[in-house]
Parts: sequence; structure tokens; C-alpha cells
Amino acid sequence: MGIKSRRKGARVELKILHQLQDAGIDAEKLSYAWKKTHDIRMKMLGQDHQAEIKCRANGFKQLYAWLEPVNLLIVCADRRDPLAVVPMSLLIDLIKSRK
Repeated sequence: MGIKSRRKGARVELKILHQLQDAGIDAEKLSYAWKKTHDIRMKMLGQDHQAEIKCRANGFKQLYAWLEPVNLLIVCADRRDPLAVVPMSLLIDLIKSRK
């Protein structure tokens, strides 16, 4: 991975971390160049949860298109657990409402 990609990833991770922290959510950055682990750990529903953060220029275009008219998107591959995709603002509201 090139330096530009690493910098972009770190920038997005920090942006999301600060968004969570500014909302009063207990979150910390775990990943660094020398440390292979999940990107962020946050307290949610009384437990620690790890988050992996991915950023692509246009890689998630279809997800955003599907999410446009709704509040929550659920996607599922055959024989896999469904995944829920929610806007960050809704995730923060959900976490804060359960404190």
C-alpha cells in the first residue's frame, strides 16, 4: 500500500473517531502502521466492539444509491449473516440512546 493510501486511511479513521468522541461515545484508535489490528474500539451496548473502517473513492457507490431513499440498508450474501448499513448519524443516535 502506498503512502497516499495509508494517509487517506488514517485521515478517514481519525475523522470517524473524532465524530464518535464528539458525540460523547467512548472510542479509541487501535490501528497504527506498526500494529495490525482493528481500526477503532468503541463502547456500545455496555460492551467493547471493534470497527474496521474502509474508504474508497467510488467503491461503495451502489450502497449509497440503495441507502438514499431509506434510513437503513440490510444486505445479505447467500449463506452469510445479513449486514446492516446505516448512516453514521443514525449509528451515533442508536449508541447514545442505549447508554
